[in-house]
Amino acid sequence: MTWGDRLRALRVDVTPLRTSRDFRLLFGAGTVFYLGAMVSYVAIPFQVYRLTGSNFAVGAIGLVELVPLVIFGLYGGALADHVDRRRLLVGAGVAQAVCTAVLAVNAFAGRPQVWVIFVVSALLASTSALQRPSREALMPRTVRHDELTAANALTSLGMQIGLLVGPGIGGVLIATVGTGWCYVVDVTGLSVASLMYALMRAYPHRSETTPPSLAGIAEGMRYALSRRDLLGTYLVESPRCCSRCRSCSSPPWPRASSADRSCSA
Repeated sequence: MTWGDRLRALRVDVTPLRTSRDFRLLFGAGTVFYLGAMVSYVAIPFQVYRLTGSNFAVGAIGLVELVPLVIFGLYGGALADHVDRRRLLVGAGVAQAVCTAVLAVNAFAGRPQVWVIFVVSALLASTSALQRPSREALMPRTVRHDELTAANALTSLGMQIGLLVGPGIGGVLIATVGTGWCYVVDVTGLSVASLMYALMRAYPHRSETTPPSLAGIAEGMRYALSRRDLLGTYLVESPRCCSRCRSCSSPPWPRASSADRSCSA
């Protein structure tokens, strides 16, 4: 095999982007969403540390986000099986934009309040957890069956671009113009993503649905726990999630002085 053949084997199949308008919108919205979210992902712990000088306070951000992620993640999955997924994506996106705008206002204020960051972080975790199941469930509806593999690869690529580039943009913004502008960039990205979701056509459910309930959520959990292949994916993902949480609890920047903590980053 020549080097040319090897390079061609690494080529990404972009067929879904060429054939499906709605997949292009979903791909673009998801990439922009992750890009903006990672900018705030850097800004929030940095601002908390600059205001408090406490590693524990930075780690506590992850704690206040954990419960909403679990509860609303389960509820979001049940909700995605019942409501219009496109409307849920738009509504959750707008809610996240409003919450992030509150963070921006707080950051630009003369004396930013730490409690605002904690409350809004919990709200952002809740709305994000509600949104993700609908986004993932909608993707297979936008492409042909034979394009699913390529669509999944492209979706993962867009997410990885956001995860890798977003923190770098956040770091540059923090170093040059401050955390407030990180939130402004995130609000802009969320607004663009929500508009792209709104431009998609409706995808009604193909069969009769039932409203989300605790019984339905419990049934879904029992099914997931009964599948060994699914349990394997949970075990693989858990260490990665834990390592991300640990990386937030020990920020790499130097301890802020009392003068730094008295002002916004």
